[in-house]
Amino acid sequence: MDMSNKGLTPQMIKDYDEVQEVRKNCRGILTNTQKYVESCRVFCETQNEMSSELVQLCNADWAKSNNSNTLEIGKYLRYFGTTIKAVSSNQFQLSNELENGVCKPLSNFVDYDFLETQELKKKLVTTKQDYDSTCDKIESVFTSKKKKSKHGSHLPIQEFEKELERLKKELDVDTEEFNTKLQELQSKKETKVLRYMLDMLQLQYEFHQKAFKLYENLKPRMDKLQQELADSEEHQYVVKEGHLKQKASGLKGNWERNYFVLREGYLYIYKGSNDLTATGKALNIMLCTTRIPPKAKGPIFEIIAPSKKKPILLQAENKKEVQEWVEAIQMAISESLEAQSLGVDGTASSKKKVSEQDLLCLHIVQ
Repeated sequence: MDMSNKGLTPQMIKDYDEVQEVRKNCRGILTNTQKYVESCRVFCETQNEMSSELVQLCNADWAKSNNSNTLEIGKYLRYFGTTIKAVSSNQFQLSNELENGVCKPLSNFVDYDFLETQELKKKLVTTKQDYDSTCDKIESVFTSKKKKSKHGSHLPIQEFEKELERLKKELDVDTEEFNTKLQELQSKKETKVLRYMLDMLQLQYEFHQKAFKLYENLKPRMDKLQQELADSEEHQYVVKEGHLKQKASGLKGNWERNYFVLREGYLYIYKGSNDLTATGKALNIMLCTTRIPPKAKGPIFEIIAPSKKKPILLQAENKKEVQEWVEAIQMAISESLEAQSLGVDGTASSKKKVSEQDLLCLHIVQ
């Protein structure tokens, strides 16, 4: 028999092993909860630093000047910084509540309730060992004609019996206390563990509810900014855009109305302003030139590209618009050639170098 379990019934051993397994699990939960609390505090520090950086951006001259016609930079940065700081404050409060409401009670449960059971078990095992030792001494007295104890002392048998009676009472008391504590822990492990987990989840639920409310209040501003950014980015690199009629190739040569966008060194052709379905491959404007045909009748101009057999003939609403398109395309060509000559990736497609043959063709056309 295992000496560490001496004096314990099989049921007591089973119950004790069970509560020790619960203690091990609770210790793991406690350790991970403490790690979570610490990570919350580290996260809060990071969020507070971010909030401070946003406040500094709000107060920066470039944000105050607000050169953009559509984006109120300082206002939105302030919204974001305030929200982040409020969420961080709530999370820091969560970490304190978890430490005081979950970690400390769970630590007491693991360290003291289970420790008391261990001490009672040790006491019971020790008392059982003393009881068995005294029984052995009495047996030795009966079997020894010299009536001496194992250590050679001349003690009367009555004293051994008296000591045995005392140990028997102590053993009964220790067994009762140990059993009572085991049953108490059996009950506690079913309620306390659930209570601590419930408290933990309740605190996290309340935090996420508060955080959600803060982000929900910010959501309309986020949606507004999303639209403003989309509008701003859409026109940020657009040099010229509008409807033009393009003369189709073929015998009939009908005029087709499309939506043209000159952006980042490319001319994009779409079906309409609300239907951005491309009608063909975008035209690299750097390889092109544009002019108003000498014998043009009406508001017409053309784009000459090395990749096209014939010039692209386009018709605007009036001569003023024709002039605007021609000037915009010529400016885009100049900027693309300048970026290419400097080796700067100034547009989305300037990574590809222009061959000497292409440039020669371009100069001949011009």
